[in-house]
Amino acid sequence: MCSRIKNGELSKDAVLTIPSIEFKPFYPSDFPKSERNKSLPILHFAIAFDDKRMIDYLLSFHQTVDKIQPALLFAIKHNEINIVEKLLAAGGNINDPMLFSTAIYNNRIQIANFLINQGAPVDSKISSEGCSSLAIAAEHNDVNLMKILIDKGADVNFLSSKRGENSTWTPLMAACSRGAREAIEILLNHPNIDVNIVDHNRKNCIFFNNISLPSKTNHDLLLNANINIDIRNIHGKLLIEFSPSFDLFTHIVALMVAGLNVSERNIEAFGGRRYKKFQAQCLQEIELLKSTKELMTNWSCFRILRTSQHLLARRFKNLQIPEHQGEEWSKKFPIYGKMLAFNFKKALQRKILLKKTDQVLFDILYRKLPATFINDLYHYMSNYNLSKLVE
Repeated sequence: MCSRIKNGELSKDAVLTIPSIEFKPFYPSDFPKSERNKSLPILHFAIAFDDKRMIDYLLSFHQTVDKIQPALLFAIKHNEINIVEKLLAAGGNINDPMLFSTAIYNNRIQIANFLINQGAPVDSKISSEGCSSLAIAAEHNDVNLMKILIDKGADVNFLSSKRGENSTWTPLMAACSRGAREAIEILLNHPNIDVNIVDHNRKNCIFFNNISLPSKTNHDLLLNANINIDIRNIHGKLLIEFSPSFDLFTHIVALMVAGLNVSERNIEAFGGRRYKKFQAQCLQEIELLKSTKELMTNWSCFRILRTSQHLLARRFKNLQIPEHQGEEWSKKFPIYGKMLAFNFKKALQRKILLKKTDQVLFDILYRKLPATFINDLYHYMSNYNLSKLVE
């Protein structure tokens, strides 16, 4: 091929097609399927067949950006990080936001991180075919990439399309589907996370939790995060009917003994299973919760467990609350500790947002609405809404 170009028999910009049926054995297994049977420049085929001699020869003609950039996107799809580096050195545009989104969409996580290190722009809101970058990073449990995307403003609750499927999911659902525990923890720790968003099938994130995985099922993380177990999917099934588990049974018992909300349908589906010993343990721990006080408010841990995050945030608002208490409670109370610690932590996160937005609504609405009504509006605003007021 090189000699034919040198002899003038073939243009360096020639566009070729290799019929996949006739030359199927010659296609590399990772040749992008979306590009097969297409008419492509010679440079693309050189990349696909990893012909470094041909690539160097074609680049020696000082290819323009409009020629290099499509080849660069092709190399990303083909997962050729060395060729990506070579094409950037030859004049590829590192500032093209499609480089990063193409790497993410095609699961080229190593290349995505390489592009970030090279200074490529990370537009967290760009998606390929509707699939969010953060959902893909969460699916692959790439915590470092997730942190970069979140720092760049990625919406942790964005309900995007799943690649190649007529369905939707959030980053948390994506992480749950793969048992990506570190990714789940990152998302649950975010102030704006909403664990009860539902997809097109009316399933929240815990429905995506793959209990068939050999690793921990992450039920403990999700059940202790105020997850709504009363949500029914599009077929009218509760989680206990869709995916029953021992963790879920004991969680329902713990909620019932503490007087927390459990629907009649869940109680019926629970089937009257006997957990008398565990119920006794719950009652014993509740007495300890009632006698253990938060240092600044003098509220009992039991009261904090049962109080909404918004009301807790309002109670904590003008107080210096020691954050370490949550970790101590998590260790002290084996049944309710993590649930209590999560509610406490989320209340402290909301407290920060309330303090930052304290006067915003009043400044906007004080001439039209009474102060008590404006104050009540905060109760209906999510942390995401409050963060937008801050901005």
